[in-house]
Amino acid sequence: MIKTDKVNFLLFVSGQAITLTFITLLQMTPLWLFIPLLIAMHMGIALFIISKKRFLSDKRDVKPYYKRIYLLLVLYLPVLSYKLLGRLWPYEANQTWITTGTLIITGVCVIAFIINNLAFRRDLNR
Repeated sequence: MIKTDKVNFLLFVSGQAITLTFITLLQMTPLWLFIPLLIAMHMGIALFIISKKRFLSDKRDVKPYYKRIYLLLVLYLPVLSYKLLGRLWPYEANQTWITTGTLIITGVCVIAFIINNLAFRRDLNR
């Protein structure tokens, strides 16, 4: 792996770690922390975008690795929607369901991220 690939890969992995950490916290914290955590989560997504553009400028085919991550992050949307609807409408969202669902999704994402990162790194080393 050449030096620019290492830096870009580090940006990619850092983006995953930041995004996953803050999207998980976003699901389980009080509403007043929503905006700061949302901004922090999007900083991780910005690292994805930066690393992807850098890989593409080096003529690397990296789109499948990024698509997998984005698809995994979509898994959080139903839990987030449920939580937000609980704030907007007169029912109270079950925090146990939110926490359990979030932790299950996070576990699945961590495993999938590791597998994706290993495949990505192996591809970069070729």
